[in-house]
Amino acid sequence: MIKIKIKNIFGKVIFEYEKENNTIKETIIKATKEDANLTNAYLRNTDLRNADLTGANLTNAYLRNTDLRNADLTGANLRGADLRGADLRNADLTGANLTGADLRNADLTGADLTGADLRNADLTGADLTGADLRGADLRNADLTGANLTNAYLRNADLRNADLRNAYLRDIDDNKIEIKKMHLFSDIYKYDCIAFISKNNKKYIKLGCYTRKLKDWKKDFWNNNNEFPNNGSLDSELRMLAFNTSKKWFKLIIN
Repeated sequence: MIKIKIKNIFGKVIFEYEKENNTIKETIIKATKEDANLTNAYLRNTDLRNADLTGANLTNAYLRNTDLRNADLTGANLRGADLRGADLRNADLTGANLTGADLRNADLTGADLTGADLRNADLTGADLTGADLRGADLRNADLTGANLTNAYLRNADLRNADLRNAYLRDIDDNKIEIKKMHLFSDIYKYDCIAFISKNNKKYIKLGCYTRKLKDWKKDFWNNNNEFPNNGSLDSELRMLAFNTSKKWFKLIIN
């Protein structure tokens, strides 16, 4: 039998579990199932891949460099948690509370953050490639230098978020650093992002296509299979998103 004790950052035992061939992962899963309070838990460098941590209370937990790939953190409380450098690729953080969490340089590639609360979170340098942030609350979040390539941002709240040097990649995989941007949700079926790059170039992201404004003007009907130039509702709404973005550029620059 192996007994494993989970301690907090102050050295106090907050949960223990004994079983044959026990692991830290199994102990944390057991604690979660029993609704144990893991506030301030010290879990640095822990292997929690594929762990079911649904609804876990990890408030202010120390999870620096922890491996949480494919972990289920649906509805988890990670308020104020230290997740610097954590590997959260493809993790499910649907509805998770990440207010004030430190996610600097965390890898959130493909993570599901639908409806997550990320107010005041520090996402400096985080990789959010392909992350699902639909309906996420990112008010006052720090996204400085974050990678937002192909992130789903529909209905995300980005008010007062710091997006300096955050970046997207265009269709040629070139890195484009953001100087100023605006998200237009609910105009057509995909995200529409208008942004000005650090070198003052105008870009528009329609769905998965990120291109310079001048390139859109030359060839707007670049997706004939889904949005043919035939006056259909979907195509007209895509055009409306494009024209709204152009209007935003005029207002911002003038």
